[in-house]
Amino acid sequence: MLIQRLKSLLPAVMLLAFVVVGSAPASAGVIANGDFATPGMSPDPFADWMTDRDPPSSFMAPSNPGQVARFTITNFNDPFIQLFQKFTLMSGDQRLTFDFLFTKTAGGTTTDPPSDMIDDSFQATLFGPDGKPVNPVDKSNNPPLLPAFFAMDAAGREFKPTQGVTVSPPDTDGWKRVTLDVASLQTGDYTIEFFVLGGNDGKMTTVDVDNVALGRDTAVIPEPASLAIWGILGAGAVLRRRRTIAASVAA
Repeated sequence: MLIQRLKSLLPAVMLLAFVVVGSAPASAGVIANGDFATPGMSPDPFADWMTDRDPPSSFMAPSNPGQVARFTITNFNDPFIQLFQKFTLMSGDQRLTFDFLFTKTAGGTTTDPPSDMIDDSFQATLFGPDGKPVNPVDKSNNPPLLPAFFAMDAAGREFKPTQGVTVSPPDTDGWKRVTLDVASLQTGDYTIEFFVLGGNDGKMTTVDVDNVALGRDTAVIPEPASLAIWGILGAGAVLRRRRTIAASVAA
């Protein structure tokens, strides 16, 4: 049965995740090559990104200028497509974001009866410095296979925690943006991992991922002209104060 097979693979996948967390140097305070513009060297299709399973491919998306990471899966016999990067979360980092486009067409495998059918799914997981997943989906409510903070399946269902994760409405081309709140997390090395998992739903699933980034709110810095004006006003106020004090002393 498909469900039993998926469950039998889960320990190996989780072990792989812990190996992922401990491998490769971390990018400090940034997601390197988050727009997938720089190619990598085989077997890693993108610079600064790694994979221990089947890798996604580089694709020029007409609806999203530039390269994207394209995950395409049709067969449960090799169900995992993966991409990950280790980075250092710095003080002041407030959110982790990425854009994705989920599409499906007929053509995937259907090996088990409908009662045992599992939809293809896309999942994003963040592993902390201790190797544990950050803000995973509640696994009591028809959960994804992995401890993801966001998942979507080929039936169109989205899975995310009740707090800490937001998903934007799709734009005119169907792209959505997922935002994970990281403001309260401790600083240290984290690993962001994307997976596409193949089921037996008779669909060919394609997921494009782009613009993976860390964000922070920055204070507005006045322009030099504004600073000069405030300097003149401040000097005038000081001069008036000195004149007032002098007049008081003379009286």
